[in-house]
Amino acid sequence: IQKTTGQRFRVTTITDITKRKHDAEERNRLFNLSVDMQSIIGFDVQFKEINAAWERTLGWTKAELMAISPMAFVHPEDREASYEVIRQLAAGHTLFEFDNRYLCKNGIYKWLSWNVYPLVEQQTMYVVTRDITERKQAAEEIRRQQEFIRLVVDSVPNLIFVKDHFNNFIFVNKAVADLFDT
Repeated sequence: IQKTTGQRFRVTTITDITKRKHDAEERNRLFNLSVDMQSIIGFDVQFKEINAAWERTLGWTKAELMAISPMAFVHPEDREASYEVIRQLAAGHTLFEFDNRYLCKNGIYKWLSWNVYPLVEQQTMYVVTRDITERKQAAEEIRRQQEFIRLVVDSVPNLIFVKDHFNNFIFVNKAVADLFDT
């Protein structure tokens, strides 16, 4: 191109960003449509971003959740362990399945399981959280039933025992234990 006196040339670059926009929309869809609660939390223990599953699961609005530290929702008995986990994450440890109880808007607590990937240099944690309340309740019910069965079996005066294929005792009731004074 030859420039003559008094003429100006403008250079323009055009970049097709259609694919980049499509990819960003897909990531946003994955984040926002997930049944799992997804979030970005800073090491200052403040939500940076949360998806809609938080509202669906806990009943709080996004604005309510974003305005308060996530630790404010943690059951008081679970706070110390939760802070210890945050200290470990700040040291760069990846976390898989840390469970604690989280306050819902209706006043009940739900059990949540947290999977966290920290980026220490960015002081940020990427989090996928799942409601495991039903699983915890089912496990507690099984434990109660086992305890009840054990009480019933131990109240029977007959000898009740189970042996494995090596002839080792794997279960004995109280009557057997009393007989052998163990």
